[in-house]
Parts: sequence; structure tokens; C-alpha cells
Amino acid sequence: MSYPYMRKLGTGLTGMFKVEHPHRRLTILYEKIIQTLVRFPAESVYRQHSEPLYREKLAHVKATEDVKKLEELLGDVHIEMSLDQADRELQLTREMMKWRVWEPLHEEAPKDQWTWPPN
Repeated sequence: MSYPYMRKLGTGLTGMFKVEHPHRRLTILYEKIIQTLVRFPAESVYRQHSEPLYREKLAHVKATEDVKKLEELLGDVHIEMSLDQADRELQLTREMMKWRVWEPLHEEAPKDQWTWPPN
């Protein structure tokens, strides 16, 4: 049961502090991730998998006012975890843009590089 006057006091996790306006912050982060992803070529596998995911997450943020419900929809215990993950994903997306990960390798990968467990 949720009451409007009940406020979240903290996360209970060391070093992870309560965020005052999570909807606003998540909206900004998800929009920045999507803006970066659309600069990738359409055939980029990373874009093909990440863009729909972050569009869906952004839709959840815009459609859900209740933080507890949003935490459930995003699959995190604390909304602050979603913020931390989005911040890291934005950093990674920008790095992958610099690395031009959609381009072919400069040289052929060693035999069995992509097999697990290694031989």
C-alpha cells in the first residue's frame, strides 16, 4: 500500500543516495542514450538491440508516476540503480561511438577467439 505522504528516506545501500527527481533524470539520460544510438548505422547490432530497449524504458518513465511501480517495470530494486545503470550505459554508448564498433576488424581474429570454454 502506498501513501502520497510517505517519502523514501534512502536506499539503504552504502554510497547510493536517494535521488530527488528520478523521473526527470531518467528521462534526460534515456533520451541522451537514444540520441547517441541513432548516430550509429542502422545495421549496427548494438543499436538494433539497445535502441528498442531504451525507447521502451523511456516510455515506462513517461507513463508511470509511481516510483515503486516504475522500479518494478524497469526491473530494479531501487530507482537509483536504474539511474546508475543509465549513466554508465550513456558513457559506454559514447565510447562505442568513438570506437566505431560497427566497422569490420582491421585484421582477422585468432582462431577460436570467440568460443567458450577456451580450448
